[in-house]
Amino acid sequence: MNIELAFDINEPLSLAVIQRIVTIVQQQIYRMEGSLNKVVSYDNGLTVIACWGVSPYSHDDDAARAVYATLNIQRKLARLA
Repeated sequence: MNIELAFDINEPLSLAVIQRIVTIVQQQIYRMEGSLNKVVSYDNGLTVIACWGVSPYSHDDDAARAVYATLNIQRKLARLA
């Protein structure tokens, strides 16, 4: 799963807001027993790379878990706006 969180670099985001975004993403990935691989910061936002099916947390429904995590992340981030 690749999630891109874009924001305008000209609008100052406090470190607390960025930390809250990353925390929400981490919580939802771990809740669905995924693995957070990378968080990459660039001038227009963040890219989060997560994967499912990695031992020892592989399941028959890993694809569905990734989708549920993505939907949960979208819902939680929408509440921040």
